[in-house]
Amino acid sequence: MSRKITIEVKPPRDPAELERRALERAERRSKVVSKKRARTHDHLADMQLNRWETAVPRRSLSHGFGEVSKTKWNGQLSRTQSKVLSEWVETPSGFVILAGGEGVGKTTLAVAMVSQVLLDQGEHINHSPIFAPYNDMLMKISFAGSELNSLVAGLSETNILVIDDMGAGNEGISPHQKKALWSIIDSRWSNRLPTIITTNMSLAGNEDGLGMQDLLGPSAWARMIDELEVIEMDGDSFRSKV
Repeated sequence: MSRKITIEVKPPRDPAELERRALERAERRSKVVSKKRARTHDHLADMQLNRWETAVPRRSLSHGFGEVSKTKWNGQLSRTQSKVLSEWVETPSGFVILAGGEGVGKTTLAVAMVSQVLLDQGEHINHSPIFAPYNDMLMKISFAGSELNSLVAGLSETNILVIDDMGAGNEGISPHQKKALWSIIDSRWSNRLPTIITTNMSLAGNEDGLGMQDLLGPSAWARMIDELEVIEMDGDSFRSKV
């Protein structure tokens, strides 16, 4: 006895409907991925920010970078300077020198700039930023011994480096220290790694003593000015207002 087999032939699906459904699936996947990325960003940014805040002076955590655009850093910055720093924070690259007298907020501003970068881009930063007080850095270089290469590599390769109070004491440095400092600057220049330097030195030497160009030497200085923003902060000291 033979069976009768009926085959139902479905009409071809409308290509427009298939495309609509594919777009809906892609949109749902995109939303799920975006949520996962947001959670990852928050976690990594918080982790980087916590490490950074542990490394910097507590007194320098008193102001956020938002004050740059709102108050021009308590009147220390011009509108143009504020714009330059805001653009640098959005796409950090090259060297920034924050120059000015004692107490005008150079270190606090540098810390606020890096903190904002971490808030915005923490998940993209592989090496925690380094805050390196200048004199402390030179002392470590002097006594590093066999660990010198590792020390210089860390300062050379970190995503963001802050050298704080360069030229403190307004004295020269040894050939050994100068060679290490040149190596750090050369490596960071070659890789366009963002570097902030705070200083109360003049850029060029004058009757008051050594200038930053003299301190670093012509080779290092030539690399820095290839991609350099100089922010002169000539206002009143924050400390006198406390």
